[in-house]
Amino acid sequence: MSVSLAIAQSDQPPKGLDKPPLLRARDGDLGAQAELYREHAATLTRRLAHACGDDDLARDIAQDAFITAFGRLDRFAERASFSTWLHGIAFNHLRDRRKRGARERAGKARLALVEGSQAPTPEQRVSSRQAIARLDQVLATLGPKLRDAFVLRVVEQLSLEESAEILGARVATVSYRARKAEALVRAAFEDGGEG
Repeated sequence: MSVSLAIAQSDQPPKGLDKPPLLRARDGDLGAQAELYREHAATLTRRLAHACGDDDLARDIAQDAFITAFGRLDRFAERASFSTWLHGIAFNHLRDRRKRGARERAGKARLALVEGSQAPTPEQRVSSRQAIARLDQVLATLGPKLRDAFVLRVVEQLSLEESAEILGARVATVSYRARKAEALVRAAFEDGGEG
């Protein structure tokens, strides 16, 4: 009898599949780990890329974060969501890499400045590339703590609470850093123009 036929006859999922992926992953289910990876990898990698400005480094850190998280699932206390916990691990890895000076390029952020259902005109594409390049230059002048707070709060638009949890800092500290970084970015754009 096939598994799908057994499910159809019993109206019950196979043993263990009724558990959420996190619980199955804790039990060592590699399929559940793959499911968690598929669910969280793209967002985590994108946020890391915004924070560090290096897509390859972001992918490496995301992989390291998943390896660490899957190795420590027994320590996950569920005080926060799995996503927030995973992001905290990833940003700790990023901070560690920065401290060691490994392949850090000054903070790039990629923003989708031109959105919409219509394809951008060539002028809009040039303008968007120029704005992103200018933002990259400005973000490169910020220290890592200000840049990370700016990326999570302004670029990714995460809540103060989630940003603080990810960065391992107090809400008030993240709020201050994000506001200070935003003021510095705004001032740089006002002083230096967009091109």
